Amino acid sequence: MIRPYGDAMLFPIKVDYGLRMLIDLAQQPVDSPATSSDIASRQAIPEAFVVQLFNTLSRSGMVASRRGPKGGHMLAMPAAEISVAEVVQAFDRSIAPVGCLHSPEDCTLSSACSQRELWSEVEQILMDVLSKTSVADLADKQRILTATPA
Repeated sequence: MIRPYGDAMLFPIKVDYGLRMLIDLAQQPVDSPATSSDIASRQAIPEAFVVQLFNTLSRSGMVASRRGPKGGHMLAMPAAEISVAEVVQAFDRSIAPVGCLHSPEDCTLSSACSQRELWSEVEQILMDVLSKTSVADLADKQRILTATPA
């Protein structure tokens, strides 16, 4: 769920970290697993959290892991087939800007709320954008942003 923080709406840190980890994997050579410690170091994420997030990404079918001395993590499917919306949903069930959209019983005003339709439309627009954006799109943009000028 998007949570209010001052004037901003924030996604959970799990979503941010999970996306960063997937982008990192998308930038690795094919069939070259990356270790949790390497990803933690490159992405400035605590290693214990990386391991926990990989469990979720693995259960969602986005990441495969290989054990052993040449083991590590790699994408289980092409990065172009993993949408940001799928990543968000793997970590958080809802992207509703207000909690009452999916839990109207939590709000006594829900049945006669003039804002309900507005927030529903905002959620749909956000989901449309996230669905159209893939991990490959973000990895490509990351490569451009971090390329050193010649």
